[in-house]
Amino acid sequence: MEDRRVAVGPVCHEHVVLTAEESAGAVMLRLEVAEYLGDCLGCAGIELAANVGDRVIVDATTGEPVPLDPTGECDWALDLED
Repeated sequence: MEDRRVAVGPVCHEHVVLTAEESAGAVMLRLEVAEYLGDCLGCAGIELAANVGDRVIVDATTGEPVPLDPTGECDWALDLED
């Protein structure tokens, strides 16, 4: 993917902070949130230092690859438990 901007979601919380740790083979994303709002709207985004390219997008909390967002609203679907 030739893009430095990464958007994950849907976001159902307020005070959302998305951070990324980049390496040659992966981008580790961590989504920190406050109160659960219930309405899942919008995406959380971050600008990377380099294009995503062939790197794997990984959930830093679980260590699992993050799937593409099937709704197309965001780039990847990073789910959070309530």
